[in-house]
Amino acid sequence: MLYLLAIGSPTHPVDASSWDAWTRPRIKYQGIEYISGNDPIFPNHYSHAWFDFRNQRDAYANYFENAVNTTKAHKLFCLSLRNRFPDYSEDLWGISASDFVNGYTAWGGPSASGDAIGPVDGSIVPCTTGGCLPFLFDDCLRVVRHMRSRYREKAWTKYSLVDAFNPLTNWYNPDVIGIDLGITMLMAENHRTGFVWKKLYEEQGSANGNGESWFLSFGIETGFQSGADSLLPLVLTLRDIDVAVDGQIGEPLDAQAILTLPPYVCELVASQLPGCSLLKNCRGIPVEPQKALREINRSKLLAI
Repeated sequence: MLYLLAIGSPTHPVDASSWDAWTRPRIKYQGIEYISGNDPIFPNHYSHAWFDFRNQRDAYANYFENAVNTTKAHKLFCLSLRNRFPDYSEDLWGISASDFVNGYTAWGGPSASGDAIGPVDGSIVPCTTGGCLPFLFDDCLRVVRHMRSRYREKAWTKYSLVDAFNPLTNWYNPDVIGIDLGITMLMAENHRTGFVWKKLYEEQGSANGNGESWFLSFGIETGFQSGADSLLPLVLTLRDIDVAVDGQIGEPLDAQAILTLPPYVCELVASQLPGCSLLKNCRGIPVEPQKALREINRSKLLAI
């Protein structure tokens, strides 16, 4: 999130190459592979609370799918501890940095070696599943509802669920922490309506000319080939002019469909697809590429 905001700054941007400067270690747990460090799951929440990474990827990953895999692995990790902590179940799982009986700890799992991170003791951290709602909705909502109903007298307060609790030791944190409640509310709303994602797109898009693809509009390498392929999945390939317009897969892109696009969009696409006669006949007045890319996004042209 910080890198994207810095790269997209309208006044003091950093170079897009900085996106490649940070490491992306991989973990494989019970057959699920994903990018993560030896840290709790909460860093997996916060960038996704603001940026909509669905159906996008850079040269390294689809980060939304990576978050889905991270959540799946974390659930499996918690369930693997049931012999030690019988409170963990399909109805109750989730560990992230939080308070515990001895203060504060950054716990979770699995680590790169498949072990626990920190002094895991059977405690539950409600914002873990709350912050993962868009990634594994049914599983996470099941846990949130269970916590509210089963532990309503001790874990549910006027302001929502407490920061953490341990049913095995009867320890319940007296505090409700704003950052926990905040991430749960943001992610619930993103799953429900996409409101926060849309709001950031409106604000950042109008300021910086960003389209729906944060990576492409910021000049971040997407992993596709150069030329027209660099526009995937926003436009179409050099080899095909069959596209999906407004979600209708398989309709040939005819001259009439092209003429409905703004002329500078046709100009940009035509420059990338010199062999397409339909586009050659629809050239308009060129404008800055970022503006054209944004309009392409809004036109909802998707590659087959």
